[in-house]
Amino acid sequence: MSLFSGLGVAASGMGAQAKKIRTTSGNVANVETAGYKQRQTEFNAMVLGGKQKAPLVGGVTTLSRTDIAKQGALRITEQNGDIAVNGTGFFLVKPGTGKELTLGAIRTGAFRPDKDGYLVNGMGYYLQGQRYKSGEAIMARADALEAIQIPAELSGATKKVLFNTKLAEGSAADAVVNDTATVYDADGKEYTVQVTFTAKADGSWTVEAAVGTMAAGTLTPLAADENLFTVDTAGSLISPDDAVSFTATPQAGAAPDWTDDTQPTKIDVRWTFGGSVQTIELDLSGVRKVAAGDTSAASPQTSAIQTGGYTKQAVIDWSVSQQGVLAVTLDNGNAQEIYKLPMANCLAPNNLTEKSGGVYTPNINSGEFTYAFPETDSLGSVGFGALEASTVDVASELSDMIVTQYAYSANTKVISTISQMLDALMRL
Repeated sequence: MSLFSGLGVAASGMGAQAKKIRTTSGNVANVETAGYKQRQTEFNAMVLGGKQKAPLVGGVTTLSRTDIAKQGALRITEQNGDIAVNGTGFFLVKPGTGKELTLGAIRTGAFRPDKDGYLVNGMGYYLQGQRYKSGEAIMARADALEAIQIPAELSGATKKVLFNTKLAEGSAADAVVNDTATVYDADGKEYTVQVTFTAKADGSWTVEAAVGTMAAGTLTPLAADENLFTVDTAGSLISPDDAVSFTATPQAGAAPDWTDDTQPTKIDVRWTFGGSVQTIELDLSGVRKVAAGDTSAASPQTSAIQTGGYTKQAVIDWSVSQQGVLAVTLDNGNAQEIYKLPMANCLAPNNLTEKSGGVYTPNINSGEFTYAFPETDSLGSVGFGALEASTVDVASELSDMIVTQYAYSANTKVISTISQMLDALMRL
């Protein structure tokens, strides 16, 4: 190898060490950046070809690698909106609220509602999730994703009404006892559900259920066909044809003994509103027989207790469970689960393309994203009120800095020595 070739090799060594110090400076600068992954600079010898028995080293090249999959420590912040992946996987984000925007992945982030309630981090990436109702079975799908929006207010749909109606012993035939309850649809609109008990001469009672709107003040019997009745988009009841009617013989202090054993004491009532189907369970298991003359058996009664329904309430807080379920807390103390956060993973996460803000996108070397919910398919859980700390080890970076400094100086010394040798050659 000529002296001039030696200059080139030394220069490549200086360039490699310069790249190494640039990597080190980037790591040290981001030691407090949440989700930052420590970068490593790898050195590889360049070997010159030819007929030499011992190939000559022609310099050095560098390659920067990042262990994206490495778990950083979870730093508890107790800040609402700080989330981190505890284990394998990535949250999904987009640089806006549009469905057509490119999907990216992120390990951690401080997401806060913008003026419209959408959860966005400081780099302008919007957290993605799927619409969800408590207990609903859904699959993680990219085409079902949307920007998560925390609503200003929510209402609750009634799930169940328990009737605790009192029926007096020895009531005259055709005596009527009405028991009513107020129920709510998913938009918080009120309806009246009434159960009418009619005494028969043999001591049994027939039961009919009816529903109506508070504004209309009228009650319409439930349809016999699957107990289905419909409310149009304006909230007006579409009347069904027939009434649902069961017969029961109340026992003292016990639930009714239904004459027709095929009829349950719980009647599932369904109606559609705004394109969705709401089921309300009318539970008659609380109906009881009381002594003749007991004033509690007078009609009308309002013994019914409804659960799950309420008018629109202000949203005062929100949280995400370890399983990725986002729930909001309402002003009345109720909670509603409204989103579920899927996670992404790929075959080679360390080969993902990195963008500013700790966002990653797939490429041919990483493989395409697959999707599942937290704590399924080997994915990690969600840490809420926490951020993933940087994986930078400051001590190792500082020691590497010293080594890099001396290696750079050594390369400059080589150049200086070759320069002196060339100067001596020129003086011959």
